Amino acid sequence: MRGALTRRHAAALALAVSTFALFRPSVLGTTAAQERIYVAVADREGQAVTDLTAADFSVAIDGTVQEIVSAAPATDPVSVVLLTDRLGLEPTYSSFRLHSVLSGFVKRIRAGAPGSRFALTTFDGPVVHLASFATPPANLDRMLGRLSTNAPEAAFLDAMADAAQTAGAAPTDRRVIFAVFAGYRPDLSTIFIDTAAAALLASKGSLWAIEVRASSGNSFGNAAREHLADRGSTLSGGLYEAVGSGVGLETVSRRMADLIVAQYVVTYAPGRGGLHSRRTVNVSRSGVQVMAPIWR
Repeated sequence: MRGALTRRHAAALALAVSTFALFRPSVLGTTAAQERIYVAVADREGQAVTDLTAADFSVAIDGTVQEIVSAAPATDPVSVVLLTDRLGLEPTYSSFRLHSVLSGFVKRIRAGAPGSRFALTTFDGPVVHLASFATPPANLDRMLGRLSTNAPEAAFLDAMADAAQTAGAAPTDRRVIFAVFAGYRPDLSTIFIDTAAAALLASKGSLWAIEVRASSGNSFGNAAREHLADRGSTLSGGLYEAVGSGVGLETVSRRMADLIVAQYVVTYAPGRGGLHSRRTVNVSRSGVQVMAPIWR
């Protein structure tokens, strides 16, 4: 049954991408002189690779090799939507732990990409905007310390669609959705996976998601939620990981922050391709993982 559900959600996500492509602005299907993307590269231990040059990158559109115009460490600020169901209901992931994870993530991004801005949205029950990109940093820091909850459920797909809309209106082109959510809480989303996927694609942001699972292994699991987190992160140039401990959550969140900070901005041309075209990004170093947007 689970395999059938996975295939069904995979088909829904593929349909979302192809359907949305039909209604994308025509400029995305034109022969633009250049295109620009953000790419993170990790070594075998998951640590950021920071010594690559333009000669190390290759980009293809539907198999057609593109000219690399430039590739260098990204220096522009990041616009980050922090998205969480506040965890709750599981002693392993206390409100103090969640505060430590989110505040630590914010500090690492601020230190590595000065001028970055953050929005904060929670979805332990209804989707609530607690901070916008215009919220002063001190106010955001205080909010991160008040995220306790006892809500028994959440709505990940609804929250993802909402966060994608927020990211789409971000003040910078370097856009990230950082989601931390509980795999042990039942999901009561009211929208379909294709709606959430289309919103993520439209945002032009990358999804970095951590699913936390109960230390006892007693997680509900949700095929649509997990598939969107997994495939959505891959297609958008982010990363999805599941953890089963507080230490694991801390470790993965730090690693994700470091990978985002160490992104490269890669510019290539001519960038030709149809509405359904697919981007492939590789580097000339073996044993690395490349996180680049496949969606165009």
